[in-house]
Amino acid sequence: MPSITSVGSTLHNLKRYRQVTRIMVKYGFGRMLDDFSVWEEVHIEKGLFKRKKHEYHHLTHAERLQWCMQELGPTFIKIGQFLSTRPDLLPNEYIDEFEKFQSNVAQITAQAAKAVVKAEHGKPVTDLFSAFEDKPIAAASLSQVHRATLKDGTIVAVKIQRPDITEKIEADLSILM
Repeated sequence: MPSITSVGSTLHNLKRYRQVTRIMVKYGFGRMLDDFSVWEEVHIEKGLFKRKKHEYHHLTHAERLQWCMQELGPTFIKIGQFLSTRPDLLPNEYIDEFEKFQSNVAQITAQAAKAVVKAEHGKPVTDLFSAFEDKPIAAASLSQVHRATLKDGTIVAVKIQRPDITEKIEADLSILM
C-alpha cells in the first residue's frame, strides 16, 4: 500500500505533468506529446488544451522552444543552459536561443521574493532590513539576488531561491525519468 507521502508526491507530479503539458501545447509542441503518448499518462483529453493555431506563428521553432523552457522553469532552464554549450548536438539557432538562459532569465516578482524571505525567516523584510530593493540585481534559474541594507547600515546581497523550487525540480525529474 502506498504511503501518504508517496500519494501526495504522485498527485503533485500529476499536477506538474498537466502544467508541463499545457505549456508545451501553448507553444505548439502538442504533436510531440502525441508521439510520446503523453495524453494517456496525464489522463486528460488533448482537446482540452487546444490553442489558436497561429498564436506563436511569428516565432521560429527554436524561439518557441526557448520560451517554452523558460516558462517551464528551473529544471528546463538548466537543461537549456547545458544544451547551449553543446554545438555538437544542436544547430546554431538553438544554441543562440538557449544561450539566453546564461544571462537572461525571468525574475520573480518583488512580492514573491519578499514572501520567500518571510517564509524562511519568519519575519517580513521590513523587520529584517532597513531597505530592500524590489528590483533584483541578478536573476538566475534557481534564485535571484536583491540588494538590501541591514538595520545596522551594512549593505548586503540577499540571495532568494525561487518559490517551490525543490518541489518543482523533484516533480520534473520524476516526470523526465
